[in-house]
Amino acid sequence: MKENNVDEYIRRIYQESEISKDIFEEAFSILHKNKRNSNRKMLKYVAGLTLLIATMGTSIYIFLSSKNEKIIANIDKENENIEINVPQYAEELPTASFKVGLTGTASSSMYQFVSPIGLTMVNEETPFIAVVTINKVLYYTNYCEKQDSYIQSPMTVSEVSLEKMYKGEINEESFEMMYHGGIISLADYVKACFPEEIVKGGYDKMTDEYKDTTYVEVMDSFTMSMPPIEMGKSYLVYMSLNKNFDKYQVLDNLIYEYDLENNKIKNAETGEWIDYYFPN
Repeated sequence: MKENNVDEYIRRIYQESEISKDIFEEAFSILHKNKRNSNRKMLKYVAGLTLLIATMGTSIYIFLSSKNEKIIANIDKENENIEINVPQYAEELPTASFKVGLTGTASSSMYQFVSPIGLTMVNEETPFIAVVTINKVLYYTNYCEKQDSYIQSPMTVSEVSLEKMYKGEINEESFEMMYHGGIISLADYVKACFPEEIVKGGYDKMTDEYKDTTYVEVMDSFTMSMPPIEMGKSYLVYMSLNKNFDKYQVLDNLIYEYDLENNKIKNAETGEWIDYYFPN
């Protein structure tokens, strides 16, 4: 290997490294003065300087790695108290700013009590008839993930405990049950509206920020026909399995407050308790 070629080789190694120029020049100068013309001496010369560069490069790598570990450790320490945003059921449910949907007074309701006793078709066609206790309202939604679509009538999803079964079989002691009603963001409500409804409601003139942060109670034929539902109370429910949501869903407004001790259902219109029996 010619001397000029060796010089170029060494300089190329230097240029590809991150070693200080002063360190390289000093080492190069010392080795250059003491080198011999023999191939053996030249090989030692190349090997020596290459070893020096490799050693310096390793030292720099170790230093930078150590520095990075300290930086990462400091970041981890700074983030110890930062709460990670993991999707979960909200501790506080949203409050509606106003009502949308069907017109009428705030107290208007389409609810009419219809006793399930004697409704042969309902009893025969309903897959699941049970008594459950509402443990906790988990969330409200009008979005179906499986269909990737929005529905106008929002649903309430609650965790319930199974008290007794009149028809069908449910093996879980507690499960998630959904029924009509709930409070959703105005943005989600608008996503389910037809174009003419958006224009009529003036939603097209509202900002996205306003719609995202404003919550509404939707009043429609489903939600207005539901009796009052309260946590901690037990209810007789007529349900089917909604495969789109993978949840048990109350059919229409077939949900009745239930007295576990006396096997009675409550007429929500009159407050009267009525004996309930399931036909065998």
